Amino acid sequence: MVNIEGDLTINRMSGIKNEITKHIGADPELNVAISNIEKMDATFIQLLIGLENASSGIQIETTPDDKKKIYGFIKSYGYYGELNLQNTEN
Repeated sequence: MVNIEGDLTINRMSGIKNEITKHIGADPELNVAISNIEKMDATFIQLLIGLENASSGIQIETTPDDKKKIYGFIKSYGYYGELNLQNTEN
């Protein structure tokens, strides 16, 4: 799996911000600042863009250091990616 680290953020990726907002916008507790991406996996980018013919899913949880972690998985290809988002409401 290829990890992309550094200055790559959702705000610079067309369409991906809206896709994540669909999953976290409905729950106020998960309403985090999407621009504060710490790590983005290339496979997860493909998931959010919409990889053709892939069964996929999104799961969100809070890590022990109170960061929101979004898991994305593409079952039909066996890929797995994650995004870590800082909760800025604290």
